Amino acid sequence: MLALAERYPVSFAVSVNASRDDPRSLLMPINRKYPLKELVAAMRRIPLRSGRKVTAEYVLLEGVNDSPEDARTLASLLRGGGSR
Repeated sequence: MLALAERYPVSFAVSVNASRDDPRSLLMPINRKYPLKELVAAMRRIPLRSGRKVTAEYVLLEGVNDSPEDARTLASLLRGGGSR
């Protein structure tokens, strides 16, 4: 991801889809290799050129990742508070 950002002046959208590692690993098995804490750290290291941004995408799945606690945990993770 970082090498791509250095080579091309693009914005990035990263699929997060869960606020904790266990449910994210079920939804996205790649999470076992790149857990949330590492993913968010990499998102912060992406060198962005003017006008570019990194966005976190999150698909709400009823009963899976849509609770108020999920929202609070996600907000904390993306603000830099880490995952629980």
